Amino acid sequence: MRGEHFRTNGQRVESLTSVGKFTITALSLNRLSLRRIRDMRSRLAESLDFVNEGIAALRGLPADQIPPGIRARAMRMVQDAVKMQRELSGDIDAVLEAYAKSALLTADGIEETERQRTARAEELKRIEGMYPAHGSFVVRKHRR
Repeated sequence: MRGEHFRTNGQRVESLTSVGKFTITALSLNRLSLRRIRDMRSRLAESLDFVNEGIAALRGLPADQIPPGIRARAMRMVQDAVKMQRELSGDIDAVLEAYAKSALLTADGIEETERQRTARAEELKRIEGMYPAHGSFVVRKHRR
């Protein structure tokens, strides 16, 4: 359903429909803090890809090709790397959630200014005016 209403363009979310435009505006989905989170998530995902490739290469190395003096230690290190990779994957979302800011805060942690609130409210009214339905925005329900 998200693909019906939104698409990403770099770190920004763009609307494909009036519902998407209203949602992006109402939730301030392109505020700086969320764009930064999208950027971090993207870079972390790329980093994890490299880590996964490295671990796969280490796991694929036949144990008999590792010198006997370091074989046991090397195998423990591979197991530790696999464990750390799993933990890191789980921790990334927690870090990003902690970094996220409320919709009422700016990227600097300062409350949204009255001017910003007014501008967003005016934009929502303008969008609502394009699709009036008894003075409120109506989302059509899908029939099953």
